[in-house]
Amino acid sequence: MIYTSNLNSVIDSLNVKLSNIKNTDSLLQDIAVSIASSNVRRIHNESQDVSGAEITYKRSRKTPTKGAYSKSYASRRTNKGRQIQRVDFSFTGKLSKEFQAAPIPGGWGVGFTTPSGSKISAFLEENFGNVWGITQEDNNAINRIVTKEINKKLK
Repeated sequence: MIYTSNLNSVIDSLNVKLSNIKNTDSLLQDIAVSIASSNVRRIHNESQDVSGAEITYKRSRKTPTKGAYSKSYASRRTNKGRQIQRVDFSFTGKLSKEFQAAPIPGGWGVGFTTPSGSKISAFLEENFGNVWGITQEDNNAINRIVTKEINKKLK
């Protein structure tokens, strides 16, 4: 019995298809946009940190509270029409608008577009813990995006 195989042509075909994945700009953009939108939704709408826990003040508080905030800050938020039951890092809306996906040298990144956003986020993480970042849900989304892109290139 003689055995023949088309393995070489299959490998050549796969190499051609997979070489298209070298251009990863759209893939990196999709991942960055997914992470940025996930962080904004999770932090500003759902009041959750990276672990999925509710965002809470980490230091011992010496001042009386009203809702999730100190009484004085709760009063300031109430006067501006903001909720006070949970920490959402949303007072003017500027911080959530400054957290974006953007092109960077070599691909795409996620972060604050201004130095003030970076400074505010550092202060908030010092007082509220690890808030911005990649969650397990984000990792799952990244895997779906990459798998979808690979499957698209293999067709």
